[in-house]
Order: sequence, then C-alpha cells, then structure tokens
Amino acid sequence: MEPIAAPQPSPPKPTPSKVEVKAPEPEPEPETWSPIPPLGENTEDYTDQPLPPPPAPEPEPLPELEEEFDFTDISLKIDMELKHIGWNSKRESEYLKRIYGKNKRMILGDREMKEFLEYLQTYAQTDVELKKVGWSAQQGKDYLKSQYPDSQGSRLMLTCSQMKEFLDYLQQTASSNEEFF
Repeated sequence: MEPIAAPQPSPPKPTPSKVEVKAPEPEPEPETWSPIPPLGENTEDYTDQPLPPPPAPEPEPLPELEEEFDFTDISLKIDMELKHIGWNSKRESEYLKRIYGKNKRMILGDREMKEFLEYLQTYAQTDVELKKVGWSAQQGKDYLKSQYPDSQGSRLMLTCSQMKEFLDYLQQTASSNEEFF
C-alpha cells in the first residue's frame, strides 16, 4: 500500500485589485435646530448632557376682539330710531338698497347692521343740531348740495360717514354761534 500523501495547499488565487471609489461629498444642509446633537469624534461627550430647549414659537397675533353681536337688540334699536325720525319701511328699504345693495335689514351683515343703526342715530342728532343753529329746511338742503353734490340736498342720500361729517359741521356751527351770545 502506498502511503497517502498529504493534501497540498492550493496555490493562492490572485486577488482582484481593489478600486477605491470615493463617494461624492454631501452638500452642506441649511442649519436647522435638531434635538439630536451632531456626531463628533467622541459621541460620549453628548450622552449625559441635557438637550437644549426648542426655540420658542413666535406668538400668533391675537384676533381683534369684537363685542358680541345681538341681532335682536340691534334690530329693536333700529326700529326705535326709525320711529323717532319718522321713516317708514319703504324709506328704510330705499336707503338699504342704495347704500348696501340689500332691500331688507334681515340680510345685512353684523357690521352693516351696526353702521345702519349708527347712521339712524346720527340722523336724529342732526335734527337737534339743525334746530340749534336755526337753519331752515332749505338752508340744510343747500348746504348738503354744496358739500355732497350726489346727495340731492337730502340726508337720506348720505352715507354714514358723510352724515357724521354733517353732524360735526352742525355742532361746530352751533358752538361758534353760542360764543356770540
């Protein structure tokens, strides 16, 4: 019997040469706050440190607080003012249509209702001031025509802001008349 020969090691296989491929460098990201600290050479430095507080959120602007709107209350006040100045529903409807494009008070918005009430209250005040200054109806019409040509000499044709201007003028005139006496 022939002795069994020990297996011979196989010759080393040629190893393929390694090609180094460099990954493209990442573009720097915009700086943002992160609760995770950046990794450095020694990450143990960060493990026992508390996280910084997140940035405080910017406060949102508070909405304007408007007083609560009570349609029934405003509507009752409008009814009282209409009666006080002697307007009927037809005259009210004409005014609402011309100023707001709506012929009924029920379809006015909250602001429009408040403005209409303010107009009626100012209208009533102009009655008082016209008497104080001693103007005739014709003098009032002439003034309105000269200052507000579109008014046709009628307070019914004035907007709320124009009515306030007219009231201011009458009050100034009344106070200057009082200085003479």
